[in-house]
Amino acid sequence: MGDSISQKDNLAEILKRVSDKVSSSEARSLWEKLREEIQSGGPDAAARYISAELDRCKEDFERELGYLRGANVGRQ
Repeated sequence: MGDSISQKDNLAEILKRVSDKVSSSEARSLWEKLREEIQSGGPDAAARYISAELDRCKEDFERELGYLRGANVGRQ
């Protein structure tokens, strides 16, 4: 049990230190979301969140690229 409390204390300290160092508003916003995920579900939850966000970005990019390709085909 003492080990579990020690790990939680260490995690809290690590989260605090990183939070203090994040400077830009974009990075701070992302960090705040990751910190919430870590606190609620651990590091794996944060990794799942990042993975899902990157998947959404990839889908958006591919969709926009498809629109551009379709628009260029119509011009030819």
